[in-house]
Amino acid sequence: MNYRHDKHFTIAEAIQSLYNHHSIIEKMQVLSQQLLSSGYDIRQHRSVPAKQTLPKEFTQLLDVIRKLESAGILVKDIEQGIVDFPHLRENGDEVYLCFKLGEELIQYWHSLDGGFISRQLLDQI
Repeated sequence: MNYRHDKHFTIAEAIQSLYNHHSIIEKMQVLSQQLLSSGYDIRQHRSVPAKQTLPKEFTQLLDVIRKLESAGILVKDIEQGIVDFPHLRENGDEVYLCFKLGEELIQYWHSLDGGFISRQLLDQI
């Protein structure tokens, strides 16, 4: 079967990876908030007023995102701290295990194209 992702997490592996990377996900959200509060538009990579060099927080944010992605974790929303873990269901369907900062653990999943809005409880996987 052809899959969109090379790396897939079991539920236990995703939970362990979340445990190992939780502080990094929190740092991502904090850096995002710092940039936004200083007037830096993280989506457009612009500050108000325009500056010649990137803020150090932006460089740190990029490093955090690279670290998460190198672990196979997909960053879906920087500001809210939403990340996904590619997973294969028992029937072979590729889905995402979904986590948002503020939740205690990974409780939801959704289809690859469904997004956060279509999350379902893990007991329905």
